[in-house]
Amino acid sequence: MLKTKLHSPAIFNEQVMRSGLIKKLELGLEKPMSLVSAPAGYGKSQTVSQWLQETTATSCWISLDEEDNDFRVFLQYLVAALHTAVPNCVPLTETISTAGDLPPIKTIAHTLINELDEVDESVILVLDDYHLIKENSIHELIDELLVYPPQCLHVCIVTRRDPPLKLNRLLAQSRMVEVRMRDLAFSTAEIKELYQNVFNESINEETANSLKNKT
Repeated sequence: MLKTKLHSPAIFNEQVMRSGLIKKLELGLEKPMSLVSAPAGYGKSQTVSQWLQETTATSCWISLDEEDNDFRVFLQYLVAALHTAVPNCVPLTETISTAGDLPPIKTIAHTLINELDEVDESVILVLDDYHLIKENSIHELIDELLVYPPQCLHVCIVTRRDPPLKLNRLLAQSRMVEVRMRDLAFSTAEIKELYQNVFNESINEETANSLKNKT
C-alpha cells in the first residue's frame, strides 16, 4: 500500500484561499455527500485540501488511480484511509478486505455502515480523481454507503466528470452539495489576490475584469 496516496495536497502561502467555497462545503457537512466536479486545472483538489485545513471535522483522503479499479485494493485503501482519521474504527471491514472470498457488496457496505455508525466524531472522506474509477462494484459500494449513510460520515468526491452514482436521488432529497466549474472560476477579487500573492504585483479592477472575461 502506497501511504502517500492517503495524504491531501500541501497548501502553500502563495495560493488564493477559496473562502467562499470553503464556507459552502463546510455548511454542507451535515449532508452525506459533496461533489466537486470540473475539468482539469480548476483547482478542485487544492480547494478541498484548503477546506480540510480549515474545518474542525476529522478527515481522510485517498488519491485514486487506475489500479484502484480492483475492488479489493479499493476497499483496503478505504479502510486504511478511515483508520488514519479514527484508528481501528472499522476492524470487521478490514478483516473482510483480506478474506479469501469477498462477500456480496451489500454485506460489505452494511458492515462498513454499522461500524462507522459507532463513531462519535464527524469524518470527511475525500475520494480524489474519482473519474478514474470504472469498476461498477466500487460505484455500488459508494451508492449503498450513501443510501443509508452513518451520521458521522461525509463523502467528498473530487472528479473531472460526474460519476455514475445515483446523484439525482441525492439532489432531489437535498442531500448533496455541488461545487462546479462556475463556482471554481476565480472572481475579480481572487484574480487580484493571485497576482499579489504570486507575482507581488497589484492590478486594477479593469485589468482583473478583463482577465476574468478572457479566461
